[in-house]
Amino acid sequence: MRVDEHARDVGALTGSIRQQAVSKGFRLHVLGTVGSDELLMLDSAREQEGPHLLIAAGFHGEESAGPWGVLSFLERVRPQAMAGINLSIIPIVNPSGLRTGRRQNDWGENPNSGFCHPELDRDPPSREGRILLDNLAALVARGQDGFLSLHEDIDQERFYCYTFEPGAEPGPFSNMLRDTGCRCFGAVPDCADPDIGQVRNGIIYRHCDGSFEDRLFHEGVPCTACTETPGKRQFTSRVDANRAIVNSFVDYMQ
Repeated sequence: MRVDEHARDVGALTGSIRQQAVSKGFRLHVLGTVGSDELLMLDSAREQEGPHLLIAAGFHGEESAGPWGVLSFLERVRPQAMAGINLSIIPIVNPSGLRTGRRQNDWGENPNSGFCHPELDRDPPSREGRILLDNLAALVARGQDGFLSLHEDIDQERFYCYTFEPGAEPGPFSNMLRDTGCRCFGAVPDCADPDIGQVRNGIIYRHCDGSFEDRLFHEGVPCTACTETPGKRQFTSRVDANRAIVNSFVDYMQ
């Protein structure tokens, strides 16, 4: 995976996110603490009529372009783009993993596992996952109309996404996210991959794997997704793609 050295500077990244968030009118909340790291959430400072949307990034530490894409979004977003929506963002779910460029946290736990489907016998919730579960009711309320999770696949050169919608087949929400990512990188070819699932037209649809997006869909959030930008591509292009994905998500939901 191509990563700039500064991508793992969690202190600098968090400081910049805080600065940009305050300047754009977001409030800052600490959901909990893992080791010496705070699990930070930003949200719109004023409750508005309109959709409630939740975005999260940085579940896996080697997937660095998601959190930096959040910062890029905050740096460029204009106030009018935020009118009529209630937006909450968890910019770095796994700071200790990001700091070391490692998928798991410092305790070897997977922060995007164990949220539901215990019959799958997947990893139990991590320290970060337990904080998200402790705040689950509030997070469901903040993302009641849509949830987006920014991920990367370090083994890929093309894009795909996991999506959940009420219908039996992918709908406009799924296609919008797929189209945004594919404009940047093209789509992963159709395949039945044991590691990632059944890909059709760049989408893995309603794949129950115990992830946070899976849990929120089961909690009643009608549209949830995990996007996977290709880790083999240049870091700056992946950051730009993640910013574009966030913009498309916000624009679509308004």
